[in-house]
Amino acid sequence: MPANDHHEALGHVPEAARLLFEGSADCIAFLDAGGCLTALNPQGRRLLQARAESVGAGAGWASLWPSENHDVILGAMRAATEGEGGRCEFFSRHAAGACAWWDMRVTALRDAFGVLQGWMLVARDMTALHEAREKHRRAEAFSQGQKAALELAVAGAELTEVLDLLVRTAEAYSEQALLASVLLLDDEGKRLLTGAGPSLPEAYNRAIDGMMIGPAAGSCGTAAFTAKPVFVRDIRKDPLWADFAELAVGHGLRSCWSYPIKSSKGEVVGTFAFYYRQVRDPVPKEADAMPLLVHTAALVLERHRETREREAAQQALAKSEAKLKRLIDANILGIIEYELDAYGTLKAVNDAFLDTVAYSREEFERDGLSWRALTPPDFIDANRKALEQLQRTGVMETFEKEYLRKDGSRVPVYIGAANFEGSSTQGIAYVLDISKMKEAERALRESEARFRTIANATPQMVWTTFRDGRHDFCNQRWYEFTGLAPGTVDADTWVALVHPDDRASALRDWQHSMASGEPYECEYRFRHHSGEYRWALTRALPVRDEAGAILRWMGTCTDIQEQKSIQDALRLSDQRKDEFLAMLAHELRNPLAPIAAAADLLSIVQPDEARLRQLSEIISRQSRHMTGLIEDLLDVSRVTRGLVTLQRELVPLEAIIASAIEQVRPLMEARGHRLDVAPMDRSLSVAGDRKRLVQIIANLLNNAAKYTGDAGLIELQVGVEGNAVSISIRDNGIGMPPALIEQAFELFTQGERTSDRSQGGLGIGLALVRRLVELHGGTVRAVSEGAGKGSEFIVRLPCERQPAELGGNLSARRAAAGRALRVLVVDDNADAAQMLGFHLEQVGHEVLIEYGAHSALDTACRVAPQVCLLDIGLPQMDGYELARRLRALPGMEQALLVAVTGYGREQDRQAAFAAGFDRHFVKPVNFQEIADCIAGMGSAALPAV
Repeated sequence: MPANDHHEALGHVPEAARLLFEGSADCIAFLDAGGCLTALNPQGRRLLQARAESVGAGAGWASLWPSENHDVILGAMRAATEGEGGRCEFFSRHAAGACAWWDMRVTALRDAFGVLQGWMLVARDMTALHEAREKHRRAEAFSQGQKAALELAVAGAELTEVLDLLVRTAEAYSEQALLASVLLLDDEGKRLLTGAGPSLPEAYNRAIDGMMIGPAAGSCGTAAFTAKPVFVRDIRKDPLWADFAELAVGHGLRSCWSYPIKSSKGEVVGTFAFYYRQVRDPVPKEADAMPLLVHTAALVLERHRETREREAAQQALAKSEAKLKRLIDANILGIIEYELDAYGTLKAVNDAFLDTVAYSREEFERDGLSWRALTPPDFIDANRKALEQLQRTGVMETFEKEYLRKDGSRVPVYIGAANFEGSSTQGIAYVLDISKMKEAERALRESEARFRTIANATPQMVWTTFRDGRHDFCNQRWYEFTGLAPGTVDADTWVALVHPDDRASALRDWQHSMASGEPYECEYRFRHHSGEYRWALTRALPVRDEAGAILRWMGTCTDIQEQKSIQDALRLSDQRKDEFLAMLAHELRNPLAPIAAAADLLSIVQPDEARLRQLSEIISRQSRHMTGLIEDLLDVSRVTRGLVTLQRELVPLEAIIASAIEQVRPLMEARGHRLDVAPMDRSLSVAGDRKRLVQIIANLLNNAAKYTGDAGLIELQVGVEGNAVSISIRDNGIGMPPALIEQAFELFTQGERTSDRSQGGLGIGLALVRRLVELHGGTVRAVSEGAGKGSEFIVRLPCERQPAELGGNLSARRAAAGRALRVLVVDDNADAAQMLGFHLEQVGHEVLIEYGAHSALDTACRVAPQVCLLDIGLPQMDGYELARRLRALPGMEQALLVAVTGYGREQDRQAAFAAGFDRHFVKPVNFQEIADCIAGMGSAALPAV
């Protein structure tokens, strides 16, 4: 509306009113009764940003304000028309973009007759005032939010509820322009945990819950790590969000400002974050307000921490008081409430203490008690030092002392005390009666002393371990066996002493027993202090408590090396006996086969004289061989059992060796061996049994001949070593390995042989040699450099030097009588009797044969035989009784009685001599020896052999 239009419209208005209209700071508009604009002052044009050309006279009032304001203005106009106050407030946004809050007053204009002529609208721009009011409102709400949060914290509300209120306060202050959250640092100070974030997407809250803090861990993780605020304008572009940008932007978050929340000590306890959905920087009002919320959050968290600590302390105190009350009421130990006065007055005590010092409750309440009165003189100094410590520090460290009981006896106790907090003279003490413990300790010491005495007295190694296998005791025998220093009992040492080949199994079994509780038993080789590994048997049993739980293990180690050696020797002996029986069967079959064949041939055909002589020689030769085997067996039995009686005489060594060589000559010649005998001192003699001495040398020569290949060399050498003679027999035969050298003189031991048994024999010759040499007070040993390198046997015997001719006198043979004698042969075995009679007839004797004892007595009465050859095992009457009766017959006093029997033991020989026999021969007999015996009939009494 042009200015002149204003003048025209206001022409009837006084000048003062016109000046007021044009100079007013408010927007003033006049409308006619039809609502059309009649006047608009300059301020109105400026405030409404209306131009004169766009708003003219006659324009409707609605053109001055946006349509969203029309209803409220129209309402005010109606109210004014109806005589009421027409007033309204509204927010208006003009076409040019300006915004304003308006306070509009509407007045109806009437003429003198009251007829409506139009309206006057006075609108004042209230934007500044409204913003001030809004700012004040927000500030008030902000302050109220802080206050409410602190009040909730003080009231003990849940931390989540308080933090949630702070977050919503921040969001309300920004007029919901931001989304806030609080994250809390965990106890380890490494991760952020969700505290509150009600407006943030739930998925986002879950994703960041537990995130690690660090120098590039988004806004919050970095703020917690650096303890400084972090402002990120654009999450998508900022490197701090490199690992989280996709997550945040995906939930519509573009900017984030995060403040560290610090405790009163300056320690970071969490973060307060403010997110925006636009890329933006903080504005001043936000930069001023948000730190206040962060500080409030710090106060809330500090309060929460204090509350938790206070509650924890209260709970601990309550538990402590409850425990103390239970302890006092339970009377498990004595409790004293004391007063640190000159007497050490006991203000209150429980029944357990009274029981300890043997006073009644009535006596205590009537007379009272004090430390000083209860303390023996010899503990006054220790008591004084403890009280000084209590006065100085408020705590008396536990120490041991004694109290005087009412009856004057003493009771040992442990005592400790502490003053009440804030008091230097009053407090609580506990007293523990340790008399039973002392008695138990004494009994334990005595028991342990007895155990150690018994353990050290036993020949076994005794040890104990804890439940987990750690050793805590080994007896003296352990240290003597192992050579370790006393006190060395660790498990590693035990394992190291076990033979490497046995270590794994021994340890495995021990671990199984510890795990299962089963008894432990194991055999293994254990290192002796000499360095030798010896077999040991280890056993251990668990020691359990009343509930069956294992407390410890007790075990022993027994040296079983000798038992092992004996077992090995027995196994070897059994093996050798088995081998020997097989050899014996073989050796006996060898001569039996030709004998049986010859007997069969004689029963089938009538041989001529030459063939008969040949068969006779075969039978005779094989019988002698079998007799020799049996004699060897009987001989070794007699010798090893000590049943041999040596017929000692001084025998020239030369004669012994000559006789031995004569015996083995056939074998030497058959094998083509050369025997070299070194010259010897002919004056050397040995005191012993001629037959046995010859047997020793012959057996050694025979052994050398058997185990030396055909055409071998055997050397015999005699030397003198002091008062002993050394006889060495060396061969270049198969030799012996070291293991065989050690066993060479044991029964049934032989060197390696082939299946054809080319060496023959029973493996008893060297055992017989050793025993016979020992009976003569000598020694024998074997030497060999190994298989294929020959062997040497060396015999050492005590010797004497005698005139050379003495040996000849001693070895002179008795001259045979050369006359035929009457001989009675008595044997229930007809074949044996007839064969013996046949041989005696061949040398010219008259032979009478009987098969029973009674018929033999009848014949003897009739013919008075000069020689009687009697079997012992006769039916009805044995040979011993027959001999006694024959000797009692007239004319039989000087008769030669000879036992021819299968009983060859030494006691059998002695029984024969006791019955009156002059000689004793063991079947099968050598007929030539029988003939020689009878031939000596005319000489003096023959010695028994």
